[in-house]
Amino acid sequence: MSTEVLNLPIIDLSELDNENTRADFYRKLRHMARDVGFFYLVGHGVDPAERDDLLDTAKRFFALPQDAKDKISMDNSPHFRGYTKLGNENTRNKTDYREQLDIGEEVPAELRSEDDPEFYLNLHGPNPWPAEVPELKEKALAYQGKMHSVAVKLLRAFVVALGLPEDSLDEMIGGTPRQLLKLVHYPANTGEDGEGQQQGCGPHKDSDFLTLLWQDGTGGLQVLTDDKGWVDAAPLKDSYIVNIGELLELTTNGYLIANVHQVVMRRTTRTSRYSIPYFLGPNLEVKEVPLLPLPAELQAQARGPTSDPLNPLFNDVGINAIKGRLRSHKNTTARFYPKHHAEVLRNGNIAAAVPLPLRQAPAVTQLPIIDLSEVDDPSKRPAFYQRLRHMARDVGFFYLVGHGIDAAEREDLLMTARRFFALPQDAKDKISMDYSPHFRGYSKVGGENTRNKTDYREQLDIGEELRPRLVSEDDHAHFAYNMCGPNQWPKELPELKAQAIAWEAKVRAVGVKLLRAFMVALGLPEDSLDYLVHGTPSNFMKISHYPPNTGEYGEAQQQGCGPHKDSCILTLLWQDETGGLQVLTDDKGWVDAVPLKDSFIVNIGEVLELATNGYLIANVHQVVMPPGRNKSRYTLPFFLMPSLEAQDVPVLPLPAELQAQARGPSSDPMNPLFRNPGSNAIKGRLRAHKNTTMRFYPKHYAQILKNGTISAV
Repeated sequence: MSTEVLNLPIIDLSELDNENTRADFYRKLRHMARDVGFFYLVGHGVDPAERDDLLDTAKRFFALPQDAKDKISMDNSPHFRGYTKLGNENTRNKTDYREQLDIGEEVPAELRSEDDPEFYLNLHGPNPWPAEVPELKEKALAYQGKMHSVAVKLLRAFVVALGLPEDSLDEMIGGTPRQLLKLVHYPANTGEDGEGQQQGCGPHKDSDFLTLLWQDGTGGLQVLTDDKGWVDAAPLKDSYIVNIGELLELTTNGYLIANVHQVVMRRTTRTSRYSIPYFLGPNLEVKEVPLLPLPAELQAQARGPTSDPLNPLFNDVGINAIKGRLRSHKNTTARFYPKHHAEVLRNGNIAAAVPLPLRQAPAVTQLPIIDLSEVDDPSKRPAFYQRLRHMARDVGFFYLVGHGIDAAEREDLLMTARRFFALPQDAKDKISMDYSPHFRGYSKVGGENTRNKTDYREQLDIGEELRPRLVSEDDHAHFAYNMCGPNQWPKELPELKAQAIAWEAKVRAVGVKLLRAFMVALGLPEDSLDYLVHGTPSNFMKISHYPPNTGEYGEAQQQGCGPHKDSCILTLLWQDETGGLQVLTDDKGWVDAVPLKDSFIVNIGEVLELATNGYLIANVHQVVMPPGRNKSRYTLPFFLMPSLEAQDVPVLPLPAELQAQARGPSSDPMNPLFRNPGSNAIKGRLRAHKNTTMRFYPKHYAQILKNGTISAV
């Protein structure tokens, strides 16, 4: 199937020098950077004749015998400079079919042990040059100098387009900046390797501020887009393709996003491809990427840096610069950085072996408050919707008051729950979830896990009272119906059933009312998702008990419930005064969500993230029980789930201004999101309750053992 061709927008840098076109230039640049991410740059002032002269010289170098090129191999450079032969580089653990010459700024060598926290300064050093083509050095360095001037001018324009002084990032690129020029040759795809489409350079982001790429007329560059997948970025004569790097993503807190791209050489590509990318990097003496003070309206649209376990982003400037070098050039890494090479072999990535700065202790936060009773007051309703939309988009967690649920009913249920958890272990184990194919019943301390780490809590899972439906795990279309079934109740406390079911019904009514308010706040009819909450429901609640941290489990800070998103539409959580809930924020890391009497804490689930195409994001949260906490914690979370009859989570027709801010659902290999509501609902149950999964769903259990997660249901 042919790939769509993308004609990127065009930015004329010369318009920046004309006061009549400058304002429009900044407007277009901001739009293209935020909403497109790639663009052609013309009017840059670089003479094509100089570029072509460099290209001719590069072609003569690549035409040299292999042993001549190997004399300046990167394998011999601790600075990651020099020649990389065909097949000697990889992206995402797959071989790239290209040869290239990496050229940095000419600076004296700094050689530090890989145990030195500043070992990334080894990126500074001399370039090796081919004796057979002596003119290459002068031409390459002259061209690199001109590209640096263009890139700095463009970066300053970016900063002004974001409403900031043009020198806001000058410190980051002053001193001895890390800039990199590549001369790249992609041989024609002869088909001799048996692949119809060769990976010229695999899917990746660039780790610097900006990339300015000149490519010849052969084509092959592809850009990953939200709506069309991979699209071809067609060459445009005498232009540069510009894309945003990870440092701009970090410094804007995700307002700008570094773009994923790749190069493919199809079997129909019978000619070589040449390209000359230039990367504007940071001054390695700067320790951390600063967070730019964006205007409030831009901060509100910043979603934080993206998360990708195979490509973590680091605020430490040097570590973010060297990580890709260590990962891609394994021969150099094995020779000069053996400890990091071992990390790459073990994890397929650089993560744990790189010295990371210590995290600060979590801050305490008072979440914003939403009063649901205001939706019933016509005079307060417009302001309520406005606040709800802001809190949902920009905060993601909030306290809900004015919900109309009698605190006395909650206390009755809680008192009964405490009596249940005080029963002897063998009495509680009689209704163990281990015996329920519907994932209902009791889980003892240590019987559940999150992200393959044990959760230290005991709990009772209660769903809708439904007749059991037992479906083969090979029946993918109906497999999630196994969540339908009866609850298990303790004979010792017969009153628990009536209290829990009554409580669940009341919280469900609040959840549906709040969901409809969300729809109106997003500019849609209030019943836009009604069909998702009718039919065969998969709602459930938990009664959870987190024991005191006595140290008996051998951990200073126990994982009450590990970092996760909720797979539902909305979560409404009541928590006692003990505390322990933490929310992952973009700017402060983990913060404590302190209890607020008689309120629910509401957070957005994955179904709303899918339905809004990422305009709303399901929030990552966890529960910790710090050392010395000698008091139990009790919670009553309720999860508003979609009907199992719904085939797919729809993409809501948001207003255009909201669609423009939707970045698509987040990607996490350990927690894939599924548009089928049933599959998305059952994945977490299979993953977290391994005893139940092993007993009733052995094929899915095998998948967890193999992959550490559920990648397909």
